[in-house]
Amino acid sequence: MARYPEEYELVARGQVLMQRGMLDLAISSFNEALRINSDFAAGYYYRGLAYRNTGNYDQALSDYDRSISIDPEYAAAYYAKGVVFRQLGDFHQAVLEYNHAVDLMPEDSDFYYARGVAHASLSHYDQAIGDFKSALSFNTNMPNALYNLGIAYRDQGDRKAALAYYLQAIELRPQEPDYRYALGNLYSDLGDYHKAINEYNEAIGIVTDFANAFYNRGIAKHNLGDFLGAIQDFDLSEANGLSTENLYINRARSRSNIGLGDEALGDLDKAQELHDGGDTIWHERAKVLVTLGRLEQAVEAYSEAIRANPEHAIYYEERSIIYQDLGSINESTKDRETFERLQK
Repeated sequence: MARYPEEYELVARGQVLMQRGMLDLAISSFNEALRINSDFAAGYYYRGLAYRNTGNYDQALSDYDRSISIDPEYAAAYYAKGVVFRQLGDFHQAVLEYNHAVDLMPEDSDFYYARGVAHASLSHYDQAIGDFKSALSFNTNMPNALYNLGIAYRDQGDRKAALAYYLQAIELRPQEPDYRYALGNLYSDLGDYHKAINEYNEAIGIVTDFANAFYNRGIAKHNLGDFLGAIQDFDLSEANGLSTENLYINRARSRSNIGLGDEALGDLDKAQELHDGGDTIWHERAKVLVTLGRLEQAVEAYSEAIRANPEHAIYYEERSIIYQDLGSINESTKDRETFERLQK
């Protein structure tokens, strides 16, 4: 029986160790292979993979470069360099590395897919769409390519195409929570809140602590007038770790709609802790104070909103109405005039 050279056996052993997560032992095995044969391109390539998995990106890139210097047509090494640069956030360089890989192996679906992701990260949506479609032309069983096509079309504003690709991705992988969540967001954007809720339900059924799905389901319920259901979802979102300005603003809106004004103000206090001085928070506070009949305080809140964003016409219009209710006719007139000037 033919026996492979020792360096090949050591690299094969290192690959097995790497798959088992035993990275230090894998690197030792690759080192031994390279001690035997210092011009072994595959040894450097696989050691680079191991170093990348340890987070040592500089050493990984050095090893990939060494493998390419030995074998200039080592397409996988260029691809691996692209992966590292993408992880480092250098998407331009990632695209350049993927270009080399694609040129050397123009029928590899993974290379097109990876370059598409890098292009999408740069908002190069036409190039991303082209790459995802190329990937699918060589491998139709790539649900992530379909999903990312949907994202690219959505970001271009083509919701019809986005919907078609999301549905194809889900057909291939129906238990992928991110696909369901993205489809729910798309339905919500389209104003079909019942379908959106169904998709969020699917996502939550798969990942029971999916905080963003609870949050966006809450938004959909609010838009359907189910304010109590929205509050319950916002509570679940917070309980599962979400703590954002928008969460507290939207829960405040739902609470105010069912007469829980004081609780709504408490949410706006939390939002303000995260973003002090935001005009949206002051505006929401003003509207809640109006529902509570605290008009003088509402005027103060509108004034803070205007200080934060003096060009937002609606603030003057709404404060004008409150001034009128308070009998402050001159102030009301001035606000109305400012509103009309900003509307021109």
